[in-house]
Amino acid sequence: TNYIRNIPFYAVSIALQHRGKLIAGVVFNPAQDELFCAAKGGGATLNKQPIRISETQDFSKAFLATGFPHHAKRYLPQFTRSFHEIFYASAGVRRLGSAALDMCYTACGRFDGYWELGLHAWDIAAGALLVREAGGIVTDFWGNNTFLDRGFLIAGNSTIHDRIKSTLNIYFRRRKP
Repeated sequence: TNYIRNIPFYAVSIALQHRGKLIAGVVFNPAQDELFCAAKGGGATLNKQPIRISETQDFSKAFLATGFPHHAKRYLPQFTRSFHEIFYASAGVRRLGSAALDMCYTACGRFDGYWELGLHAWDIAAGALLVREAGGIVTDFWGNNTFLDRGFLIAGNSTIHDRIKSTLNIYFRRRKP
């Protein structure tokens, strides 16, 4: 949608999954000429330079990203209540409109964490591998590895991830893997 509306925040995102495991991912941001790449066990890069997840531990200093549940509007009441709590506890939250780039920006430390729901696997698979290879954690809202199937996702370092997860668990019922 950003591309169609001439909003320069969009990307091409490609991931390779083999036997249920993400093994390669690339995200290209043509507006900024940024190429994010990751290979399982090989780390993550931005324009061939290694990247690492943010080391922010103080949630009140965490700069976060999210997206509103466009494809899962039935969750808007829970989302807005949890957003309110996360927003007031953090340093700020942005909604830019590209899950792939939100994940990349989390992988390289521009954002300290990211969460969203109603996502499609093609939007987040490459970014999930990038975050993991940059030293971060990616799970669904309940700490499981079902985010590609269910579209509920949290990414960040362990401290930021766990704080977001604990808040979301207040508003979203636990789901079995």
